Amino acid sequence: MSSNIFSSEARNEFKWMNESEHWAFTERGELHVEAPAGADFFKDPAQKHMVSSAPFLFK
Repeated sequence: MSSNIFSSEARNEFKWMNESEHWAFTERGELHVEAPAGADFFKDPAQKHMVSSAPFLFK
């Protein structure tokens, strides 16, 4: 048996980092997110360049 972590009761437990302008939960409890062009999470191994602009939903 599987459970949906995005049940309507649990949705308020999540927070956004870089919330997307376009996101929604479907009738089936799925999350659809449209990331803006150029959004990314990247860390240069030399640690000279870091980007954290992509939408990220976390608990």
